[in-house]
Amino acid sequence: MTIQTQWGALLDAQVPFVGAVFPRNVEKRFMNPIRYKTNYRLLPGCLAICGMSLILGLALMELDEQKYLPAFLVLLGVSAAVCMAMLCAVPKMRKRELEIERKRYNFDYSGLEDCESYEFDYEGGRLKLTKEGMYYQDKFHWYGHVRPRLATSNMCNRIWLAIQFGKDPITAVFLHLEPKVLKAVKTLQIPLENAEMLEYLLKYPENAMAQIYNYSSFKVFDMEDEKGTE
Repeated sequence: MTIQTQWGALLDAQVPFVGAVFPRNVEKRFMNPIRYKTNYRLLPGCLAICGMSLILGLALMELDEQKYLPAFLVLLGVSAAVCMAMLCAVPKMRKRELEIERKRYNFDYSGLEDCESYEFDYEGGRLKLTKEGMYYQDKFHWYGHVRPRLATSNMCNRIWLAIQFGKDPITAVFLHLEPKVLKAVKTLQIPLENAEMLEYLLKYPENAMAQIYNYSSFKVFDMEDEKGTE
């Protein structure tokens, strides 16, 4: 399946790493389920309640200010309570979203055997990784030409992790990070441009993924040194 954008046909694997505003149907397919329900169901419902309360209160005040003042204050209180409930729920919802995103990934590749090459299904085709480069669409690409690297994104309030082959996200190949991909990177010693970021992700996944969720990327620092300075 492809997505039509101003650039033409965009592969599903590329979408999370392209900086663009996508149609609602695309958001529905990719967005964190809690975030989607919040943005398109809960938030509109709360705004509707607040709006109706204010409109009703103002209408009553127009009829008789003294008589309906208590009712107007009650309606204001309802609006304020709804807004406060939403604000209080935000931290819990973000925490739950992050938990869902962490569970999408498994970095344990210890049970996989070493191979001389690894093949993957990719957007209806096959992609093969070797020690020298990759075969894609019946062509061989040296790693030095496609500049492999760890790619991260928080598009649609999701955490996206992939090994990116190619500099331009519109045309690059993205293999979503899974145990077999990690095994290929380690066994074939694929020269990642930001290999230190992958090592940090594997060593401190919770910290790295929390940063990705908030900022789209993460900074590499020594967690042991940080703990020592606390």
